[in-house]
Amino acid sequence: GLGVTTIATNLGVCLAERAPGRTILIDLDTRQSDVATFLNLRPTYSVMDAVENPDRLDASLLQGLVVRHASGLVVLPGPTRLQRGQIPADRIDGLLTVIRSQFDHVLLDLRHDLDPGTIAALEASDTILFLTGLTVSALRYAAAGLAAFRHLGLNTQRVKIVIMREGTGNDVTIKHAQDALGVPIHWRTP
Repeated sequence: GLGVTTIATNLGVCLAERAPGRTILIDLDTRQSDVATFLNLRPTYSVMDAVENPDRLDASLLQGLVVRHASGLVVLPGPTRLQRGQIPADRIDGLLTVIRSQFDHVLLDLRHDLDPGTIAALEASDTILFLTGLTVSALRYAAAGLAAFRHLGLNTQRVKIVIMREGTGNDVTIKHAQDALGVPIHWRTP
């Protein structure tokens, strides 16, 4: 969703300002790229060009596919138009192998479904920022998502809960969220 993309984009820009050219944001969604829109980028290629050419994917091809933002953030955006389908897990593994050899910081903006590509990306992640809001329905969805992570065998110690738009309601508190999710709240956005 837009909240996740906003956080990923802002975090990417902040990291890139400290390590220009060494931070990449990859939009692993096959829907239209919100990352490119937020950063006002006009990409020629997308992540689909990288995963559709696994035999050719190397540092040289990767450099031709990415777009550079003025902040120093390197972006491998999602497609510029809606594309059906999912990215296979083995393609995610190959993509991340090449990317990790080229960049110090790798941020992934993921689909919300737990398709094989998303699961592979989650498994490969050192830290997972999991966004939720302070509403009863948002916390129910978040609790279900964390239960799915546990069912998949993902280490929930890598999951950092981020509360979106704290202070927009009075019914649900941070304490309620922490109790409902069973994990500490890592960060809150105003």
